[in-house]
Amino acid sequence: MSASYRLSLLATIGCLGLAACDSAAPPPASDAQGAPSAAKQEQPVASSVQAAPVLPMTLTELDDAAKSVKTSATGMCRFDKINGEPIGDATSVIVRTPAEFSVAGWLVDKEEMVRPEGVLRLQEVNGTRAWEISVGPGTSRGDVGRYLKQEALKNAGFEVKVDISSLPAGEYALSLDYYSGDRRVVCDKGKKIQIES
Repeated sequence: MSASYRLSLLATIGCLGLAACDSAAPPPASDAQGAPSAAKQEQPVASSVQAAPVLPMTLTELDDAAKSVKTSATGMCRFDKINGEPIGDATSVIVRTPAEFSVAGWLVDKEEMVRPEGVLRLQEVNGTRAWEISVGPGTSRGDVGRYLKQEALKNAGFEVKVDISSLPAGEYALSLDYYSGDRRVVCDKGKKIQIES
């Protein structure tokens, strides 16, 4: 039984025992307060809502065939935080503790207007090697749904935690990749990390 199924089951059992449960209740104040309107906001910013802990995952090095797949479209995304710190307009972030590396943001397939199953890709800037890791299921980002006027995109967020200490020191370009049919879609915002040993 998966952890998410157990949590859902426990929540349902708890609701059955309480008369106060109401599925039509308004969202928590922390999700609705302080969010700038779409008219004033150029694009969604890092969510202040605390997400559930994300378990560390494992990187997979790409072979030559996987690296050579042609890109046929450009995705829509944003990298908000690296190692828990907002990155804003910075193009390169120094990573001094790669064993605790994390990236958070959001990802949307702009043609289908859904949160796709994607991967975070780390590509050597001065080399040929590349690695990727799943960004997992969508996490809560109500600001993205409001900004794009698509309620279905309220879970467009992602947070990846991974130990990258096995990667050689150097500079890596970050992108978010996914497949839509037979198209490989890449969202590259020009963000890089510099791993220091």
